[in-house]
Amino acid sequence: MKKARSIVAFLMAAAMLAATACSQSGGESSSQGSSAAEGSSAASEASQGGDGETHDIVYWDMAWGGEDYVKAMENQLQTELKEAVPGVGNVEYVSLTWDNFLQVHLTAINSGTAPDIFTAGFGTGEVFARMGAVHYLDKIDANEELKAKYDEATWNARRYEGNMVQIPWMRGVTSIFYRTDMFAEVGYTESPKTWDEFMDALRKVKAEYNIDPFIFDLAGNQSNHLLLLSLLNNGVGCCKYDANNNVVPAMSDPENKRMIQYLVDMYQEGLVPQSLSTYKRSDLMKVYLDGQAAVFIGDLALDVVGTELEEVTGVLDVLTGPDSDEQRALTFYNGLGVFAQSECPELCEDVIAYLVNNTDQYFVDGMWEAWPADKETTELVVENSSNPFYEKGAKNIEFCTPAIYPIEEVYDGWGVIDGEALLGKVAQMAMTGASSDVDEIAAYGDQLIQDAIDSQKEAQ
Repeated sequence: MKKARSIVAFLMAAAMLAATACSQSGGESSSQGSSAAEGSSAASEASQGGDGETHDIVYWDMAWGGEDYVKAMENQLQTELKEAVPGVGNVEYVSLTWDNFLQVHLTAINSGTAPDIFTAGFGTGEVFARMGAVHYLDKIDANEELKAKYDEATWNARRYEGNMVQIPWMRGVTSIFYRTDMFAEVGYTESPKTWDEFMDALRKVKAEYNIDPFIFDLAGNQSNHLLLLSLLNNGVGCCKYDANNNVVPAMSDPENKRMIQYLVDMYQEGLVPQSLSTYKRSDLMKVYLDGQAAVFIGDLALDVVGTELEEVTGVLDVLTGPDSDEQRALTFYNGLGVFAQSECPELCEDVIAYLVNNTDQYFVDGMWEAWPADKETTELVVENSSNPFYEKGAKNIEFCTPAIYPIEEVYDGWGVIDGEALLGKVAQMAMTGASSDVDEIAAYGDQLIQDAIDSQKEAQ
């Protein structure tokens, strides 16, 4: 019974983390879905290798970039990888859908049939580490040549109790996109720099064009991202350390309430549509392309590519709030890891090191919103990708900040906070008219966060 409760608790703690990472992909998925767990037993045996000289490897990936991505990855694993990494036999590559990947992984872990290599959404690897199911990447962590390709914050972004759980290979950076021509018409020939300037620009655009200028998926995960982004912009996060170094809610702190006030004002002043919570993704893009909005969040930018609005759609600078002059860009770091059940964990680390050293083709040739995790590939992508928003957004990459800021590592409750988009519920409360009382909204956020923290502590 205790084990059953543990499994359910970890599912709760990590449930729907995929929504964040999934929103970073622009393509449709190709997947073997839940059948992966059913076939993993034989695959796990294969990973032991047949003659002692080579090892077959099972690699469970997520559906990051659609059919083209899957084909490119399969080709790389079956040809280039075998030549580059001695000891690799056959590689069984499985692309998992986002709607059931946690359940598939947890089932495999608890039945002893986990794959060798896995990718996952931000924070999921740490959930597996709490279960004792992850092989720490000590060999990679000691690779100074590989480490030199990364900035320090990115290199350390995926750790549990100081140990590298996954090596980051992709960054999901939440950006705000805007109509540069509309902003210029009301006096902002360059991006606003602060939240006060941003609000001023929205008000002027609304008055000049008679539109509700700011749109995003309020009913979905983008509301979660907007609130997280705003908190980081003001130098704070949804949680903080107390005097005893425990992680506690911080939504009722004055700095956080000031950012909630901006969201309340947006709704009250008609800077977002009053019915925004009913908009579907297709509605949002149509509104923007029809000139009835001037600002949006996230992967909608890919739908602008190739349209007449591509040239006049820019990326806002990372804004700063009233209590901070430091720029911080909300970032989710997705990585590659090895399960402890693997019979060849160090060989798997060599495979992972090869993959992160040879990912440029996926970003240069692909059309998706995610950024490479390392500095070298990022520079290559900015120079060579056909996606115009890499070049437009490059100015903000130096400000990448983990979504858990100011907490140093993924903590108890983060899986629920982000996975269930709890801060999105706070944003929805402010931006649907459910409440205009900032104290009430902040207290609601604190309670949601405390419940999430308590739920994971109880699971341990």
